[in-house]
Amino acid sequence: MLLGFVGLGAVVETAYLPAIRKIFDTPPHCLGFDIQPVKQPEGITRCATLAELLSQPLDTLFITTSSLHHLEVLEQALASSVSRIVVRKTDCRHAFPNRKTQRAAGEPRRRLPRAGARSLDGAYRNGEAVAGWQHL
Repeated sequence: MLLGFVGLGAVVETAYLPAIRKIFDTPPHCLGFDIQPVKQPEGITRCATLAELLSQPLDTLFITTSSLHHLEVLEQALASSVSRIVVRKTDCRHAFPNRKTQRAAGEPRRRLPRAGARSLDGAYRNGEAVAGWQHL
């Protein structure tokens, strides 16, 4: 299995990689890209460019960038051959700036569904598996 990460920040180090180590007996090979060259989490082989990462035969791509960069990364990922894409979070006010996101007076608040599939940071809470989690 080959996993890819776009954005190699703290959530990858503190949530995704520990969850992957708990889920798999033999950890899958992980590739990653981040615009900040200093980010080099242990266990992830860094790619020089996003295009290089997307050219790999990835089983799953995790987009863990800041919300402001989700759309541009997601567009490139959708144009690639990657078959499974997981977006950690999306704030639609940033991703879709022309879409109305304000609620009318008196309208109840609604949570927007997350884009993509469930992410690995939801697989474990305090080291315990969350019920209903399905392996990717």
